[in-house]
Amino acid sequence: MESQVRGLWRVSYLWFMQNDPWNMFASFDESRWLEQAKGLEVNPMHAEGWQMPLRGEKKMDWPLLPPKVMGSQKSPNGWELQQRIGANALMLQGLIQGVEGLRMEASGQLKVMLEGVHLEMISLHLVGGFSETVARDLKVIGADSKLRGSWLGSGNAVESLPHMKRVHEMFPALRSWTCPSADWLKNGVGRAAVMARIGWALDGLMTGLGVDDMRAHATKKVVLNWVVGTHVLVEIASLRALRLFWSRWLAYHELPDTPVWIDAINGQYPVDPTTIQDHLIPQSSGAYAAVIGGADGIETLPHDILDDGAAGSAEGLRWARNVQHIMREESGLHRVFDPMGGSFVVESWTHAILDQAWKEYVSGLVVETAVENVNSDA
Repeated sequence: MESQVRGLWRVSYLWFMQNDPWNMFASFDESRWLEQAKGLEVNPMHAEGWQMPLRGEKKMDWPLLPPKVMGSQKSPNGWELQQRIGANALMLQGLIQGVEGLRMEASGQLKVMLEGVHLEMISLHLVGGFSETVARDLKVIGADSKLRGSWLGSGNAVESLPHMKRVHEMFPALRSWTCPSADWLKNGVGRAAVMARIGWALDGLMTGLGVDDMRAHATKKVVLNWVVGTHVLVEIASLRALRLFWSRWLAYHELPDTPVWIDAINGQYPVDPTTIQDHLIPQSSGAYAAVIGGADGIETLPHDILDDGAAGSAEGLRWARNVQHIMREESGLHRVFDPMGGSFVVESWTHAILDQAWKEYVSGLVVETAVENVNSDA
């Protein structure tokens, strides 16, 4: 009986192998593929999404990604779970459910909004110019020199200097400078061009500071914000390129190699209430790209936000938190630094973005220098 079963199994296996439709495909011919794919790498970063070539250069000496601010021995790819919440009760609920960084406007509502919040246990991220009233309110509710987070002003690099100085005097642990890269990305400016603009804005800040010691100190106050789209590999490559761009910019200006804080937020959803549940897909893919790309702080917008700047519902906020909790607590994505490092595709795209961004940045410096020379000759 046993021999009959073995014989039947052997006949069935041979029949399956002969009739398996997958065996009808010829084996992959790499040399033929390379011949047909010639030219795909020309200006690859001018293409978007799936039009980009899905083959990277086989190069074994890609430079390592610079360290992140949130990296540690226990969590080398750690990140801060951030949310902006429009009501005190929802804020307290969010903190209980794992929010680590609170985002809000620097306004007179701080005392009401932060009632019952232990500031020493969280990071606070304020947006708006320095205000004595806001600073005083923070002191009243328990903020001290150890307050963690950021207070990011508005305006150009020169206008930011007084803001940075006042913030540092009262809350020296807060980061206090950024440039509007999120606005550029939302308005469709290409990733490489945005990085070049960040470099020019940083140059303006350094020029305003003037003194080398002040410049080196100011690099510790920088936050780079980034809007993450839905094409995961492109966004991972963009975030990696942004961190490498920062490191290259520091070296170019002979400044200490200081880790930079990168804040990531997923892009706005289509304003269509009939597709509101579909927003969970770009929400998750954006958060995943931000995590794998190595952002230090990540804000996942609730899926039920339809207006820019609006607050999400209690359910939407909870789901947005849980997206990040799953990636950390169940998937363990915080345990490995630069998980996509060494991927031929991601490395190739990363350095294509980086090289194009640096080329645009340096070309802008050349134009600016030429204009200065003409003006001085005149």
